[in-house]
Amino acid sequence: MDLREATREAEQLRWAMTTAELDARAGPLAEEQGALATRVALVVGQIRELPEPEQFGQELALLGEVDAVMREADTYLRIPETGEVTIAAETEAIELLLRSRRAGGGGGGGGGTTPGASMAGGEATLSALALVGRGVAPQAEVESRLVDQSIGEAALEYPAEFREGLDRYFGELDGGR
Repeated sequence: MDLREATREAEQLRWAMTTAELDARAGPLAEEQGALATRVALVVGQIRELPEPEQFGQELALLGEVDAVMREADTYLRIPETGEVTIAAETEAIELLLRSRRAGGGGGGGGGTTPGASMAGGEATLSALALVGRGVAPQAEVESRLVDQSIGEAALEYPAEFREGLDRYFGELDGGR
């Protein structure tokens, strides 16, 4: 998730960067994405070495998809492409990883908050991101309500990733006069 956020930041600053600066920013992201894909491939290999690996067919299929999508994101980042297609691939990898974490449990137990528990009750078919942050009352109904926006007296402060681009932009404007 951190890698996806870093990719979004690079895309938001893309307009203020030269090609070399974008390459310098996207290169480490591509390296990290490639390293994550390699780790997934190693996990797949370790599962295949277990006795009776066929009992992990669903997990192996999901991890195979994760590997393919991560390698796709790695390819985009090496172009460097930090836009929608890359972020979509990274989001898909996150979704698949979350689904694999929640869908497992048919074997001898697993990680997560309920080791060994099965999610076979239909919850595994929900969007993985919809399941993140589930509380102690998963059957509770969420009430939708309107919340008024309040305006404080503090000055508007931009996030650090925007300040860098804004400083460069206004510096170019000032330097042009």
